[in-house]
Amino acid sequence: MGSSMRLNDLTDLRASGIELPDLLTFLRHNGWTRARYPSDKLLMFEKSLAELDEPLQLALPSDFRFRDAVGMVGQAIETISVLDDVDEDDVVLSILKVSSGRCQVA
Repeated sequence: MGSSMRLNDLTDLRASGIELPDLLTFLRHNGWTRARYPSDKLLMFEKSLAELDEPLQLALPSDFRFRDAVGMVGQAIETISVLDDVDEDDVVLSILKVSSGRCQVA
């Protein structure tokens, strides 16, 4: 994956090994809660932060085959990286630990 994980296309997303159920489990384990959203094509998550009046929202595709899935997953990883003050690679590795049953809370 090189020095930094970048999701540029569906091939990169598949090569990363990230699966949607693992990403969703990771989010739940790290304080994100599922929010209501009128479309079944998007999964909306929220996380309350003390420094913000409104919860931070994160949108994910309900299916990784959607055209904009790669960008949305990449943005989610980048957002989590900034919030947790860790490298994006570390976020990816933490998500991958979910699939191996070794999920850890950031």
